[in-house]
Amino acid sequence: MTRRKATRSAAQREQSAQAFKRAQAMRWRKPLVSQSQASDASISSKPRDKRLRSPPGSSAASAPKETGQKSDRAPSPSHIPNALTLSKSPTPRVSDAPARSKSRAKSSRSGKKVSRSSKENSARVAHNLRHQVKRAQVSRGKAQVEVIRAKEQAAKALHAESKAVSALAKARQETQCKVQRVTERLEKKIATLQVGHASDQQEIARVRAAAIDEVGQLCLEVKKLGRSLSDSEKHVEKLRARKDAMKKKISALRMGNARSLVQQQKAVAKAGRHCLKSKGVINPRSRDMIRRLLGIGTAMTRVDETVDIVLEGVGQQKVDSVDRRSVSRINREGGVAANVQMGYELSQSQSELIYCLYIGRAALNFYAACSVSGDATTHKHINYESKHIMLTVPDYNAPPSTSPPESTVPTQRFLGINTSVNHTSETQLQGWKDVMGSIFEAYNAAPIGKKNPLDVRNFACAVKGMNTDHAEDQKKLFREFEGWKEICEQELRGEAVLRSSELADIHPILWEEIARVVNEAGGQEAWDALPLDEKEKRNEEAHTRACRRIGKERLDALTPEERCYIALFIWGGCCMHKEMNSIKGEGCSNGGDNMVAAAGGDAATKERVMEAAQGGAIKLASLAGSVFAHKDKKKGQQDTLQVFMESIFGYMARFPDTSNTRYQSYCDAAAELITQLDFYHSFLELVCDLKEKQVFTNMEKNVYDALADIPTLTELCVLVIYSQTISCPFMRDVCSPTQAQTNLLELGPKLMGVIAHIDKLDNDTSLALSPEATYETGALDGKLWEQPDAFYAVQALAPRLPHLEGAFRAFLKGAHATWVRFTSEFDSGGRIDAASPSERHLAFMKPTNDDNEGALAAFRQDMYHTPRLTIQQFNATRMYRKNDTYSFMKRCFGPEDHRAVMAHARMLDASQIPQAERAAQVKYYEETQAQKLEDDAKRQAKADAKNETLDGIELHLNVPDLILHPPICAILDLELDWHRRNGDTQVPMKKDVKHKANKVYALAAAVERYHAARLPQHSLEGIASSSALPKVPAGPIDDDLGGGSGEDYRC
Repeated sequence: MTRRKATRSAAQREQSAQAFKRAQAMRWRKPLVSQSQASDASISSKPRDKRLRSPPGSSAASAPKETGQKSDRAPSPSHIPNALTLSKSPTPRVSDAPARSKSRAKSSRSGKKVSRSSKENSARVAHNLRHQVKRAQVSRGKAQVEVIRAKEQAAKALHAESKAVSALAKARQETQCKVQRVTERLEKKIATLQVGHASDQQEIARVRAAAIDEVGQLCLEVKKLGRSLSDSEKHVEKLRARKDAMKKKISALRMGNARSLVQQQKAVAKAGRHCLKSKGVINPRSRDMIRRLLGIGTAMTRVDETVDIVLEGVGQQKVDSVDRRSVSRINREGGVAANVQMGYELSQSQSELIYCLYIGRAALNFYAACSVSGDATTHKHINYESKHIMLTVPDYNAPPSTSPPESTVPTQRFLGINTSVNHTSETQLQGWKDVMGSIFEAYNAAPIGKKNPLDVRNFACAVKGMNTDHAEDQKKLFREFEGWKEICEQELRGEAVLRSSELADIHPILWEEIARVVNEAGGQEAWDALPLDEKEKRNEEAHTRACRRIGKERLDALTPEERCYIALFIWGGCCMHKEMNSIKGEGCSNGGDNMVAAAGGDAATKERVMEAAQGGAIKLASLAGSVFAHKDKKKGQQDTLQVFMESIFGYMARFPDTSNTRYQSYCDAAAELITQLDFYHSFLELVCDLKEKQVFTNMEKNVYDALADIPTLTELCVLVIYSQTISCPFMRDVCSPTQAQTNLLELGPKLMGVIAHIDKLDNDTSLALSPEATYETGALDGKLWEQPDAFYAVQALAPRLPHLEGAFRAFLKGAHATWVRFTSEFDSGGRIDAASPSERHLAFMKPTNDDNEGALAAFRQDMYHTPRLTIQQFNATRMYRKNDTYSFMKRCFGPEDHRAVMAHARMLDASQIPQAERAAQVKYYEETQAQKLEDDAKRQAKADAKNETLDGIELHLNVPDLILHPPICAILDLELDWHRRNGDTQVPMKKDVKHKANKVYALAAAVERYHAARLPQHSLEGIASSSALPKVPAGPIDDDLGGGSGEDYRC
């Protein structure tokens, strides 16, 4: 009941609240009459025109809208406008301006109509307002009735609310009592439960701890099982993947098994084929292979066959072929590449800093430093010259990622062999110019050389040293080369000045050369009439002269140290030639007359006299070489000697090759003969007995007798002792494995040590001849004897040779003089002695000239085996191999460089260089022949004129008259020439009778011989004492002894 009453009281309270809200709303709502009155007022304020009247129903439509709006107070009659107020209010402006303007116009035109219509409108508005007031009063009454009803409902609601509040208070009190009783019961139960809960908590804690331990163990087992499961899953996945892969592989194998045989055949065929060409052109790798095969000696006609054999040996088959023409062209390309390499290395060579005044201001110039060497020989009466250059070069085998470093020690490069029309120094210098010109031409034409082009003058300025033999033509070549080097230096510096903008100080030189050219042409008119080619030629000559003059002025402006550094050029002689010529020095002491005779003649006379003066041990060694190892394989006893030697000693040994020019061959032959003296005696006897007539040839007889001749044996022993004490130790030092790193210019102390050791042996011969002599004191280097058996064989023969010591001393004196003469370049104050260590390094040169000697020997051998081999092909093969051009091309060449080399090689092939060289040789022969014929004609004309003069002279055949009244010297010379022409060989030469008195007595003797050849007459002494002589009056004799033909003759 209580809950139901409370529910009813709540519903009643809600109804009462809603009724109160409606009453409040009705109380404050605006009456409808106000809205309608406002509408009528707005209508009455408009113009009284029928066209502007509002449409019917507008006020009724707006009334309900306004009734919904609230108002602060109830409308009163005072707020309702009357008709009079509305009629007197001003007419509002119409929004349409054109309509107002039209109404004004109409009103102005019709005033009467306006007054009538306004009266009608006022009556109508008043009528409408009355009706609206009535309706508003009715609405107000209805609103008041509704307010009364709302108040009643609110009162009822308030009464119901008070009942509900009292019922609610009673229900709340009852509820609180029930809650208190329930709370007491619950507190008692909670206390009981808390006591039991404490014991339960302890049990729970114990159980929880046990459960945690068990759960931890279970977690570990679960983790282990999880890991094991994961590993098992992974292993299963791997096995599945492997299974799938194996299935795929098996499937692929099954699918490919059907075509495996065809694939195998194709693969084998492809792997077994080697292509030399790419798109019909031999590829660079094959070209390098061909050039390397040629470098190891493969003949050009055998290259294709060799490639077949090599490929067959490795199980491959050559698809393409290479003919001999292609091999020749490829070899020529290697030579062109070697020339490009030389130009590149000269441009990249290590430079030395030279301070100089350049174009009037201090500047730094860099010059590549190098030294050159050369030698020459003849082959089938044609001159051949070999050339090498020493310079620092990059290491082309360095890792590709780094730039190629330069070597610290200069390297020898082969420049090739060239022919020359003669062996003069001028021709040799021109050969250097031609060779370097061809090298720079190939270098400048290649892409690698277009960045830094060079010409032959740069090479001349870079040369700092020259290494040759000691011949006079080589020394003259050195002087010619030095002059050319100076000219090139002047030209380059002059051209540099002309290229500059500072030309004020050289204007006089230029004007002088221009005036000189015009004057040489014969004036301005003659110059203008010259052809264009002739003008260009003369202008070029004038330009060269101007450059030289300007360059010379710039060089003269430098300090002496700078000029000396720029002009550095040192000559060094080959150490092998020094040692070889020291053996010939022995002739200075034993063949002095022959040496004097040789020194006074030409080259042919020297060779003839020296050949005639040869004898003793040297002649024996030469003859023995011709008998035992002749250079002609069809002569001599070389094979017989080998067979007989093997039967005696159990081995074969070739006799030293003295029939050819070989270093130390004579000393080696002497050592061989002294060591095996009895053997060679027996062998010669065997040779004689094997002949049908059992007689020696003259050469064999001379050798046989010389082997028993004490003086000859003495000289042989001297050669052996000298070779063991001086020659072999010196050559061991010079030709050591470190020869390439040894600078000849640093060997001055060693060469002076050789001379000192010779003097030491000369002062005490027991160091080499006594039985107690050892290598420690006897040898130059203090090392073991080169041929101990030969040295001890000399010791055994020494008691039988009484003049051994004297002969050895004489040999040492001649060798000393030769060593002093052939080491003159190391004299104190010379160029080598004055040069600094850095300057000597700039002119670095090897101690010997073996490279050029070996190149010429190799060329002779190749010409012997391949007679049609050209010099160009030989040079290409040797330069490519010796200069390591393969590594250079591999490191520095690109496709454009390969194409440029091929094009240049084709150009060289088309230029027919061998034919041009042969034509130049023939031209030289013709010019020489023509010159000799011309000289012969001149000599014959001179002889004819002289004979004509001699035929016309009057001879003085009266000796007393000749002595008392001698003619002038010119007539004396003519008469002496007449008697000489007449066959009197006792007439002295003109150079031997320089004074008039000598000429008179020589002519008197010739006249006496002339008369003696015809009739017996008294001698000059008898004539002088004869009474038949005319009596000469006392006084001065009228003669011309004080005069002569332009000479100062004295009695």
